[in-house]
Amino acid sequence: IGKHGANVRKLEGLLKKKVKVVEFHSDVSVFVRNLISPLEAASISEEGGVVSIAGKDGISKGKLIGRDRKNLTFISDVVNRYFKMEEVRVV
Repeated sequence: IGKHGANVRKLEGLLKKKVKVVEFHSDVSVFVRNLISPLEAASISEEGGVVSIAGKDGISKGKLIGRDRKNLTFISDVVNRYFKMEEVRVV
């Protein structure tokens, strides 16, 4: 990562893309909590291949979903890459 994220910023400059470093965890709930940080969720649960994220309030739910579901699609893509979940929902 480098001192104060210097290597990450250098990589972003070379790729001309935003880079997010996330700590991996084998439990999907903890991984999603790390992925959505600094946002906080009231609860994160996984049942039958569906991950449900309960937002604390309307503002945090809106930020989790994002404009045109951009943030929700990103979360879903990353979770599916490592855990093969069917769906990610914001409740």
